[in-house]
Amino acid sequence: MPWQQYLIHKDDLKKFKCLNSKAKFIFRAVNLKWHSNPVSAIKYYFGLGYKTDKNIIRVLNNSDCVVYQSYYQKDFFQKSGAKPKNYFVILNGASNVFKQNLSKLSLNSEDTLKIIATANAKRNSKRHEVITAISMIKDVEVYYAGLWPENVPRGKIKFCGVLEHESLKKLMDSCHYFLHPAIHDPCPNSLIEGLFAGLPALYNSGMGSGAEIAKNYGIPINFYDLNKTILDARAQYNVLHDTLYHDRYKFGIERAAEEYFNIFQSAMVQPNG
Repeated sequence: MPWQQYLIHKDDLKKFKCLNSKAKFIFRAVNLKWHSNPVSAIKYYFGLGYKTDKNIIRVLNNSDCVVYQSYYQKDFFQKSGAKPKNYFVILNGASNVFKQNLSKLSLNSEDTLKIIATANAKRNSKRHEVITAISMIKDVEVYYAGLWPENVPRGKIKFCGVLEHESLKKLMDSCHYFLHPAIHDPCPNSLIEGLFAGLPALYNSGMGSGAEIAKNYGIPINFYDLNKTILDARAQYNVLHDTLYHDRYKFGIERAAEEYFNIFQSAMVQPNG
């Protein structure tokens, strides 16, 4: 469906079905208000949050199929009452720009560890303060592309502004790791792009999809000992990079497009029921 799910009511689906009984409704889950923008219970239930989330769940439950972007996302939707007839989990895919000209940056014991982080949002869940803290570690350089909150110290971060894909890929080519300390991300495109570009990840293993996506290709951040995280990153860089190199295809747009195509094709041949 080309419409955003929050603009559609379950009764609209019934109307469409009356116009075309063979129509199939496939929705891609995005987020819920309580998850993406937590507020007090009073604001949530008496504002638009509760009504919006309730409508989204009803739409998904009246659809023929739902596509979740990660198992983490599926779980928090199901906890909110989502029980669609059929569902699939399809990881997002990065642009082919990020697979171009892959080269392995050498890392010796005396080399500076170069790390890149990106984010196009300033909210607290992005954990910008962790990026700042890591930038202060000896023999580490942190590059940042995207938006930065005014109330978070900048440390020794090298700011690069908001970059287009081509420029971002060039910057990634000069780094060893992609840093993603955020929580509550259903399926972060920035992390997917970094992995597709061949960068092992430093990821948040807490609430979110970071561990689900990057656990075989990165280092979980130890928030109680960031220095140890960096030491582990140095020690495991070559193994992680080589492992990621052989599995990079799973983070690309072509893989994602093929999985979506298979769902649409299957829906076309299945009888209504």
